Amino acid sequence: MRSDFKKIAWWTAGGIFLVVLLAAGKVGLLHVPGITPLFAQPSTCTFCHETWYGPEEGAFNARAGAEKPFGVNIGCAECHPSAAEDFRSSRHGASTSALKPGCQNCHDQPHSVPNFFSHMFLQGGDWKGVQMALRDQDFNDHTLAPKLGMKERTRMAQEQAASCRSCHEQPQAVFPQGLPEHQAVLSGQGSCLDCHVNITHQRRHPIPLVANGDAARGEALAAKPHGPQGKTCTQCHGEGGISTNPEWPSLAGQGVRYLERRLRQLREAGVMAGTMGQVAMTLNDGHIDDLAAYFASLPARPSDPPTDPLTVARGKELFAACTGCHGPEGQGQGIFPRVAGQPMGYLVVNLGDYRDGARAPGSIMAQAVEGMSDEAIEQVAMWLATVDTR
Repeated sequence: MRSDFKKIAWWTAGGIFLVVLLAAGKVGLLHVPGITPLFAQPSTCTFCHETWYGPEEGAFNARAGAEKPFGVNIGCAECHPSAAEDFRSSRHGASTSALKPGCQNCHDQPHSVPNFFSHMFLQGGDWKGVQMALRDQDFNDHTLAPKLGMKERTRMAQEQAASCRSCHEQPQAVFPQGLPEHQAVLSGQGSCLDCHVNITHQRRHPIPLVANGDAARGEALAAKPHGPQGKTCTQCHGEGGISTNPEWPSLAGQGVRYLERRLRQLREAGVMAGTMGQVAMTLNDGHIDDLAAYFASLPARPSDPPTDPLTVARGKELFAACTGCHGPEGQGQGIFPRVAGQPMGYLVVNLGDYRDGARAPGSIMAQAVEGMSDEAIEQVAMWLATVDTR
């Protein structure tokens, strides 16, 4: 009798163990030979998600130097499709370098499967927003992604951009050490995140950098006459920072870090930079920061209405080679300026000057437009002048 009871107990325990083992393998908690986990099957993910990338897409690649967390048997893109698309269109995502990063180069604390279920189903607050973002692209673009992006930027800045430096300080990486800003970072002053933004997740609605100045003081300063001609900023750059003169760029919505940097460059160049150089010579650092804060806070809008649809479409195609610095729709990012919405005439003249060596010969811009025909320049300029990124 006792022997029969032991047999039944052993068979029951063995059956329970087998069921638990198969269930663990099916949900992906353990690797069980012959069992395909639910989350490795497209039908499981597409029940909620509309995109399937495959198990290696956005995965924990060798360059990240990290193993998958407990229970994870897929890459990152399957559960983070919007972030994956942003990354794919970015300068980092499109890189062919051997140092091209994976998700974990920056996101170095990925969650395990148990943590995922805990966050998504047992916690409220922000994680409810994550669930909303899976279905609501507008909420993801304008609310959740900027919030999470700023949180991640703050963390990386506190670590002095260790993730960036781990690759870019290697001999084969692109890192011009002669730039003053780069020299400051190497000496422990500031971080890469002070200037560079949105170059890993290429966003149509970029996360803005925090201004160093005061926009209200900048508005008052912009209304005052400056320089030998005694003109206000708006007399050349237009009311609300929207230029109607093809000789002068619009400043509304321009990147704050670009404006700060550019005004200091003009001040240093002085009379050699023409009228703007003479104006900048009258500004101290506080003035520059305030003006940059003001113009960056103004809403940008296109300066020219669409004209020839075919020319505009061709210009957009050609601009694809420029998105790594200027953003997918020319909205600018970090120290790289907004070119969307600029007057067409201004763009044509300046692109031609870069190409012909009349402006910043040997620079990245000069190299980017080298060999462009007049027709190609006009096509790009026409498209940019009509882009509305509001």
